[in-house]
Amino acid sequence: MPIPCVVIALIQIGLAASINPKVPIVKPTAAAQLAVQLAKDDALHLPARQIIKLCETALADATLAVSTRVELHTYLAKAHKLNGDADRTIAALQEALRLDPKNIPANLQMAREKWERDQDDHVPYAQAALDRDINHPTANMYLSQDHLYSSGELKTAIAYADRAIAAHPNHADALYAKGNTLQQDNKLSDAKEAFSKAIRSKCDTPSASVIELSLLHVARAEVLMQLGEYEGANRDIQQAIAQATSRHNLLIAHCFAWRRYYELGYYQAGELHRLSIAKIAAEENTLRMHVDVATDLSLGRRDEAKSKLNNLFPLIQHRYRAQAAALPLLIAVDREREVAQSLDTATGTPMESMDIVLECKAYLYSSSRVAAIRDGKAALAAAKELCTRTMNRNPKHLMLYAMALAESGQYDQAVITAKQAISRLPADAPIRAEYNRRQELFSKRQPYRIPDQITYYDMIGHY
Repeated sequence: MPIPCVVIALIQIGLAASINPKVPIVKPTAAAQLAVQLAKDDALHLPARQIIKLCETALADATLAVSTRVELHTYLAKAHKLNGDADRTIAALQEALRLDPKNIPANLQMAREKWERDQDDHVPYAQAALDRDINHPTANMYLSQDHLYSSGELKTAIAYADRAIAAHPNHADALYAKGNTLQQDNKLSDAKEAFSKAIRSKCDTPSASVIELSLLHVARAEVLMQLGEYEGANRDIQQAIAQATSRHNLLIAHCFAWRRYYELGYYQAGELHRLSIAKIAAEENTLRMHVDVATDLSLGRRDEAKSKLNNLFPLIQHRYRAQAAALPLLIAVDREREVAQSLDTATGTPMESMDIVLECKAYLYSSSRVAAIRDGKAALAAAKELCTRTMNRNPKHLMLYAMALAESGQYDQAVITAKQAISRLPADAPIRAEYNRRQELFSKRQPYRIPDQITYYDMIGHY
């Protein structure tokens, strides 16, 4: 793509100043003209520090119109984000919104910053953008995600996604929102197609949408995992890691890869992603803390795992998804009764967390070491719902169903279902050995029980 003349001019000015500090960079008015043009072009291929310097010089021009100042502050925020400065990113956006509280680009960028930090207060910013453009695909995407994952309101989430799709049928943000609602509505093949279409759209017009290509690949990989299409999921996750443009999205991609490898027993490959997570995220990051607890359990460091779990829970007390994901950790440290109590009161579960809760129910009610917790009927109900949601294509759900059948005394059917689960695994998956062992148990008319010295790595194979 040819470089605009203003960009060439900017580079020449910057080079001249770096060679001879006495050369004036540019008068404020001229800087404003350059910066405004760059902002309109969304020219983020320049060095972030160069963009920041130009914008700050331009904003010193007292004659700039308010609309221009808003545009420059929003552009400046993008440069600070590229430079890895979260505080200055937020500060620039706050100044843009102080000048124009209803500005669509500034509100959407602020919503994105809040969303990436897993903060619920991204919603008012998305709503402010929607107030100015009811069909805006990105604003509708944020609100659809909020209703889907925070409150579990699938119908409302679908309404936002459908409105965006109707107005912008090929927009990546709208397609991402639609794909997520389809996934939670158990329409996995349709969700896969929506995410695939979103990926093609993002590749064709990368600057037209907010959602990053890496997150689209993660979203499709998750659907492919649910469908048992492991090779495709692996390709997507590698693409997600290669194309991530922020630490947040890189962390998400590595966490998904870590879970994917351990789920199938590829512990050595998963460990590489765990090391990457440790490099990317601070120790207090809840995703990293979750992975660290699992690592301690895998190495037999149960006391350390218990201590970190106690530190983790206060940080996720208002985040249902993270709480649900921690339930297997509690089982691994012998807190089955606590998990059972949580599952008994898990009403109104947000859609995003439904699979985790159902998996815990099927696993614990069929296999608990505590006889009072085991309930074959409840385990069957949870496992059947899981298999229905994933169209009998997910091996871990099929195995959970086999375990529930065995607990209910239906051993012949348990053997058949276990064989189906094994047939859905990759040929070289290490977890096949464990699945074969369970099939043998069922053939001997014995139910499966959680082992006394369970580790989280063991449990990930079950989940």
